[in-house]
Amino acid sequence: MESPTAKSSPGQPLGRSRDLSTRLLAAADLPGPNASFRWKEVETTSAQPDGLASCLSYPMTSIGAQEVRFREFAPATSVKGERDAYAATVVGQFPDRMTARRARAVLTSMHDRCEERLAEAGRKGDVAALETVTETGGRAAWFLTTLPLKKSDSAVLEATGFVKVRDRITVVVMRHEGQDYDYATGEEPMVEALRRAGALLRD
Repeated sequence: MESPTAKSSPGQPLGRSRDLSTRLLAAADLPGPNASFRWKEVETTSAQPDGLASCLSYPMTSIGAQEVRFREFAPATSVKGERDAYAATVVGQFPDRMTARRARAVLTSMHDRCEERLAEAGRKGDVAALETVTETGGRAAWFLTTLPLKKSDSAVLEATGFVKVRDRITVVVMRHEGQDYDYATGEEPMVEALRRAGALLRD
């Protein structure tokens, strides 16, 4: 890996001089389901685990990423009704912008087929439409997957988002239990998370 002061050659993918883990959101940067909620970092690794989100079928290394960094989060304190909250983010470095663009298309297709795949697996779930997020410095979108809980009026509310900037993509997943995802349009926690994630992808 190059030193932070090294300059990129004309044909080299952008941003390789910076450790990829510095592109990940920190706990303090990740919004929670409410204003008082706080996250803590659990671990940071160089591999994306399986089952990151209900609608993500493949890890980023299988769709072209040369290198990934993964970070997992948990509630900072055990609060009734929030102890089952979970969040994670993974950033992938792709060999070039074209490969990253194709990978983003794959992520979109995973969303488009998610409800069908859930049904095939015998799971109930409602997958909302993709919502575009602006002011990220790249191309970003997110969606909500609602997974009803048995013998309960609540559901698992799973927000999944991704942002592509140049030859990098960050995916963010946040989920918690609740009865509704009641936020003003454009003020959802995932929207702010993607804007902050996009800023970290830029040089």
